[in-house]
Parts: sequence; structure tokens; C-alpha cells
Amino acid sequence: AMVAAAPAAAAAMRKSFLVPEIKPLDQYDFPRARSAASLAWVLAKAYGGAEHIPAELREPFYTDQYEQEHMKPPLIRLLLSSDVYCRAWCQALPSGPDGTLPPKDNAALLQLLAHRGLVPTFQDKPVKEADLHHKPIKLGAHLALIDSLMTAFAMEATSSLSVALGTEPAAVSWDQKLLRWIDMIIRKIQQTAEQESSQRSAPGTDGQTPASCSGPKVWELCCYGCPPERNRGGVVRVA
Repeated sequence: AMVAAAPAAAAAMRKSFLVPEIKPLDQYDFPRARSAASLAWVLAKAYGGAEHIPAELREPFYTDQYEQEHMKPPLIRLLLSSDVYCRAWCQALPSGPDGTLPPKDNAALLQLLAHRGLVPTFQDKPVKEADLHHKPIKLGAHLALIDSLMTAFAMEATSSLSVALGTEPAAVSWDQKLLRWIDMIIRKIQQTAEQESSQRSAPGTDGQTPASCSGPKVWELCCYGCPPERNRGGVVRVA
């Protein structure tokens, strides 16, 4: 079933993503890249996947007749409402066992983030609800909020990953958990490759063992150690 679904998934990816232009480092616009990646992430979460983002929002910027780049008005209107952020929270962080209700507006969302110790800051000040409704748009405040949302999502996605024996889970950051999980996957791949190599070299095998790291086996190894409820489109996506 997994193999049969692959072409459909690949087709969806082709419809949703274009191969990015690779620019020399001295021409690379880091602030724009960060803005585009952050906006793409929150839109994908809000709409339940990159393939469901409306076509007019997939590219956040446009260039006017004077070669000046601006954010598209429909996207500005969406960001100035609380809808996109609340939908992103509900999609990525459904209500947990503590019964926390999903946020209805930006004020409730900021309170939830503060409760998790993830207060978004812009220009060394906490982002306030008024900053998110300010016209003209304060893009830096919105990017700070998206950063906090991505961190909350990363913490949730890695909450079930194991930690080293004798270590208090609460004392380990989400990125340390993720690095440990990646290290575990690499070790498992190495062990599997060594076992298959020894089987090929064993007498009587005649080199009939299939080549290591076939497609299904790579998928199996990548899923190793990741709780089943987390295997829904990737462990973490942080821009």
C-alpha cells in the first residue's frame, strides 16, 4: 500500500512545490527567505497541508512595476485576522489531556504560548495582540509569533521521544531529543547494513541477499523509534 501511494504523494508534492532557485551566497536574501519559510509553514498548518493552500497564497510576495517587492494584500488580510494562527494551533496542537481549549483569538493564543514559556518577542518586547492587528502590518511581530508556534509544535512532536537513562525528560530540550532520535536511527541503519554485509559474505549465500537500504527498509528504519501517533507526515518541520 505504501508503494502504491507513493506516485500520488509525489504528484501532490509536484503540484505544491517548485524547485527553488539556487543563488550565490552574496545574493541570498536571508530575511526574505526566513519570512517566506515561516509564512509557508503557518499556512500549511492552517490549511491542513501545503497542497491545500489557496493558489494565490502559495507565493507570499509580488513585485510591482518599480521592481519593489511587497506582501500580497490577501495574505496581509489573513495575517491581520486571528483565524490563520488559531487554525494552525488547532491543526498542529490539538487540545491535550489537560483539557486546554483551542484559542479563539490572538489574545487567547498568546496566553497559551506564555503558559508554555514561549512568549514571542519583537524588538526585545513581548508581542501584544495589538501588534498583530496593527496597520501597516508589523511583519516582525507576526514572524515572532510563528517562531513560537513552530517551537510549540516541535516540543509537542518530540514529547514522546525517549531520553538517555537517568535523565529527567523535562530537563531535555526538544532539539536534543530530536538529535538523539536521529543518532539512534543512524546507529540502527549501521547495524542493519553490517548484518546484511556479514550475511552476504557468509558461506552458502552466493550473494543472493538483496541490496541493503531498499525503499521499504529505509522507511521502516526512519519510523523506528518514533511513536505511531507521531508518524503523520513527518516528526518535525521547523523552518
